[in-house]
Amino acid sequence: MAPSTGISLKPSEMAHGGGLVDDVDVTIKESKFVAWDYQGKQDPVLALGITFTDDDGTEYDAYFSAGNLKDFVPSKDGKQILPVGTKTALNDGSNFAFFLTSAINAGFPEDQIENDITILTNMYCHVKRVPQPKRSGIADTNTSGREKTILTVEKIHALPWDNKGKKVAGKPASGAPKVGGKPAVAAASGKANGAAAETTTTGEIAEAAQMAVMEAVSDAGGSIAKAKLSQALFKQLAKDPNRNTIVALAFKDDFLLADGQPWQYDGTNVSMG
Repeated sequence: MAPSTGISLKPSEMAHGGGLVDDVDVTIKESKFVAWDYQGKQDPVLALGITFTDDDGTEYDAYFSAGNLKDFVPSKDGKQILPVGTKTALNDGSNFAFFLTSAINAGFPEDQIENDITILTNMYCHVKRVPQPKRSGIADTNTSGREKTILTVEKIHALPWDNKGKKVAGKPASGAPKVGGKPAVAAASGKANGAAAETTTTGEIAEAAQMAVMEAVSDAGGSIAKAKLSQALFKQLAKDPNRNTIVALAFKDDFLLADGQPWQYDGTNVSMG
């Protein structure tokens, strides 16, 4: 039987059109692994499901395919991936791997990532869609001929532990299935250290990154694992308005391997020469 009362036609009560998140500051409200069927368009796959909340409190859902459910399944609480086949490692060419790598390249400490994906929850960042990487067997365009894109973390304003506990009221999002299945409270949208406008030149950023890496290496006793470098720099540069830009540059292999750097980098550790 059809409902006796129609839904509200007030624009203020309508859901956000499309639910496509792109080029916006957001807080990760929830992150969990799920079985995702592309809204009923194909057989389900293992995916990372994320609910983002923008500065206006509007929610968006995004899903990042992570593997075949014949090989891996989400844990009951959605926090972890459990192997059920013969494979013991995820494919680094998945959308999930691409998204997570973008977060690391933006300065998320890789050593903080183990097997619980909720480590991302509460991160405040700027996300942006880019053309998906070219991969064998995967079309570059969708059925309408448009280039496929993938959501990436372009910049981190506050790491999850910096933003923890700050809450603002959220409002319902688009009609897309919710990661958590119900509306809730969103993490704060107030910008933390590093979100200020950056007016310094590229040369000044490079010099600051060089100084910061040298200090981090020295503080670590002469050698530091690259996986721990971004975390050390985030703490060291806590009050620097250019923190995120400096950390992102310092974490790049091209920067660490550049000629004239006062350290040695073997792809794993940064050490004083």
